[in-house]
Amino acid sequence: MKKKYFWNMLAILMVTMMSVSFISCGGDDEGSGGAGDSAIIGKWYSVNSTYTAGWMFNSNGSCFFGEWGNGRTEKWGDDATGKWSTSGNTLTVTWTDEEGSDVEKYTYTVSNDGKTLTLTNSKGKTTVYTKQ
Repeated sequence: MKKKYFWNMLAILMVTMMSVSFISCGGDDEGSGGAGDSAIIGKWYSVNSTYTAGWMFNSNGSCFFGEWGNGRTEKWGDDATGKWSTSGNTLTVTWTDEEGSDVEKYTYTVSNDGKTLTLTNSKGKTTVYTKQ
């Protein structure tokens, strides 16, 4: 009788612990107060024949965008500084400057190997960035 009671209690305890574990991990990929998908954290570059465009996403939710002519030194934040967050496959960037704030939304994907970020803006323009 005691063995049966022990195994029943052990089973209930294990089910309870697994339920709590699944619940606590449910929203880890959503941005809460700042970042979100950690796969996009880092520096990303898109290079063509005349200029380089780049994003820098930081783990604290800040981000920078820059464009500079090829051969020029990177100057992050010269063009735009903002905050980023993700929800599902949507990247939201809020830019703030002396004129106020502006929100841009992108559909994004990160490749399985984590080396390519594809952003599509609200007008349908897609740009592919490489992580460095």
